[in-house]
Amino acid sequence: VAVLFCGLDNFKMVNDSLGHAVGDLVLKEVAERMNRMLRATDYMFRLGGDEFTVIIQNIKNEYDAGQVAEKLIQEFDQPFVIGAHEINYLSLSVGVVIFPRDGKSSEELVRNADAAMYNVKNREKNDFQFFSEEMTQLTNDRLKIVRNLKSVISKKDYENQFKLFYQPIIEKEKEGNYRIAGSEALIRWTNPELGQVSPAHFIPIAEESNLINQFGSWILEKSINDFIHMTEKHKQNLYVSVNLSAKQLRSSQTVKTIAQLIKHTGINPQHLQLEITETSYMEDESNTIDNMNALTDLGCNFAIDDFGVGFASLVYLQKIPAKSIKIDRSFINCMGADTKNKELVKSIIQIGQNLNKDVIAEGVEDLTHLDFLEDNCCRKFQGYLFSKPVALDQFETYLADHQMIMPVNRPVIDYPKN
Repeated sequence: VAVLFCGLDNFKMVNDSLGHAVGDLVLKEVAERMNRMLRATDYMFRLGGDEFTVIIQNIKNEYDAGQVAEKLIQEFDQPFVIGAHEINYLSLSVGVVIFPRDGKSSEELVRNADAAMYNVKNREKNDFQFFSEEMTQLTNDRLKIVRNLKSVISKKDYENQFKLFYQPIIEKEKEGNYRIAGSEALIRWTNPELGQVSPAHFIPIAEESNLINQFGSWILEKSINDFIHMTEKHKQNLYVSVNLSAKQLRSSQTVKTIAQLIKHTGINPQHLQLEITETSYMEDESNTIDNMNALTDLGCNFAIDDFGVGFASLVYLQKIPAKSIKIDRSFINCMGADTKNKELVKSIIQIGQNLNKDVIAEGVEDLTHLDFLEDNCCRKFQGYLFSKPVALDQFETYLADHQMIMPVNRPVIDYPKN
């Protein structure tokens, strides 16, 4: 016997953008599609929300269970049409367990299938995976992160556990000088139980657990307040760049939050840059672009982060109101003698210029990177060649020491001390 734990990918987007009535109709069609793929001897249950459990009897081996999982996943290749709405962004992630190998009770089987399903969601989604013992630890780690995030949010204990670090964004001016144009706010978490937790690990979990909006609001408020403090003290013309997750970008509450912060803090919205990834504006395109336009109307700017690793097309780049694109660090770091990577970086710079967008190169770590980028007309840089991300007080020291200020053609490589 095999148990398949099936979770819809991106279903919350349906409820958020089209309403729960449409969401209910989608769930009904999901159940009908999945049921068509099953035999009369198989059983399917909806456990709640957007999760379904399928019990497959009389299988010869795990290959049979995998074939069923593949067929269920393929049912989502066709869009869902509900009234006037065509929904083409839903997919299915499936965790598979075999009785009695992976559990002897129904509770144990469902728990382990759930762990396998979440492992798929954390990887790429739209796939299936068999349970392994290592996943139990991954699930436990995930639950610990969720529990601790909820505790921080409920107690509003952000300041004691989270710190914002800032990495300067450098611009080369026409005169040949380098100046600090702005900074990117980067979150760091040190938890009493978990120790240091990488943002690459806890941010996706915060999104999946629907905690990102509350948590993200604090990041926005803190980074804006820090920015006002540093600019009032150092009297420099800077901007601060803050990352927005896909869920924040799709939420109208984010627009309201930023509008309130602009009003209450007095920040010039043109000095607030919001960083988004390529894929974040492809999901629920209409709602996302509406929110981007609303934030642009407030005066905020957008930058497309990690450009080149997603699936952005020129059509999307022309649609969205982004002022800048940031070349992903992986392309910069791998240039070296790799001619293909160099040509790709040159192409991205050219695309940005043709679309009248600023191009910022991330991951600039040595002078060979800088020379190549400058030779190809890239004028904004971010990376360890100039500074690693540092705490606010260290960034202020960096500002004080580098006011306008770096010699022609070569930056001062002066890392702030810890």
